[in-house]
Amino acid sequence: MLVTLPGDLSKDTVKNMLLYKDAIKERNYEVSAEIAADYQAYGESGIAKSATAGGIVLHQSKDNFIALYLVNKLGGYRSHTGPFAYLVKRQNGKTAKPLALQLDKNGLLGVANATLRIEKRGFKYTALVRYKGKKWKKIGTFALLGKTLKPGIFASADRNAVEAVIEVDSFEIQKVEK
Repeated sequence: MLVTLPGDLSKDTVKNMLLYKDAIKERNYEVSAEIAADYQAYGESGIAKSATAGGIVLHQSKDNFIALYLVNKLGGYRSHTGPFAYLVKRQNGKTAKPLALQLDKNGLLGVANATLRIEKRGFKYTALVRYKGKKWKKIGTFALLGKTLKPGIFASADRNAVEAVIEVDSFEIQKVEK
């Protein structure tokens, strides 16, 4: 269980981040986690300006990482409200435009349960999410040159967000032969 506290991966200020002790040296692997996030703050657009996030990260430093995480958003329209999964890449201190997938249109704010997975094949990192036990949905793919990325889990929040609880039911690292 992790509690969201103010912090930003790109500023190296995330207080609740647990990283595997070694970087994964395999060319192809998968990292996945089952996440249950109880969101009390809502994100980014519309009425509220604060957000909480929890998910998995492949981390080298504040300047080099890929993160896949859940955010609950309260949008300006009902169709923009509910749980979202985000994929963010930061390489050499520059952040690419995040990729987002709305998991449940008009979804209820509160607890979001999902399995998050990042698949590494060569230099390509593909993010997938399975929400409420349904089929896997692809969020997108980023290329990143990184041989020293450590897998982990994290929880963070904007500085104005209230604390929320992120429960991680499982965290797996699997070698893939192809």
